[in-house]
Amino acid sequence: MAEIWTLGVAEFVNFSGRELAVKSFSGEVAPPGANGSVLILNEMPAGGREAAETARAAAMTASAVALNSDLPELCGLLAGTRCFAVTYGFNEKACVTVSSLDLSGEAGRLQACVLRAFRSLSGETVTRQEFNVALPRGVGAYDAMASLTAFLIYN
Repeated sequence: MAEIWTLGVAEFVNFSGRELAVKSFSGEVAPPGANGSVLILNEMPAGGREAAETARAAAMTASAVALNSDLPELCGLLAGTRCFAVTYGFNEKACVTVSSLDLSGEAGRLQACVLRAFRSLSGETVTRQEFNVALPRGVGAYDAMASLTAFLIYN
């Protein structure tokens, strides 16, 4: 079963349709068994330098990291590491971004864009592309991008 560890994701959306073990990570202690998993870093860990170092160590043992690139301090956390990171955010340097977003109504919609190709954990190339994504009510844009990026990494 695929494991996804999240930091700062309020609502994870399972786009894959397969069973995923989604676990919350506070940054205070290293997630056990992070090896072979995807770690989502959606916000800086609370708890200062020690929590940041714990998150950095977890990122280095994970198979891949989905990283919110709208937070420069979060990107700096992984500077100098050799971890596999796929970035997401509302910026032109992100691998995964959103070109349009509608959170009104019963279900939201977003137009997701893969701006930079990358290789998934299965070895497949995730190419530049755009596609529509339906969102459950109450899911925010960053949670949706984090979930989608994790899905693309695993796919």
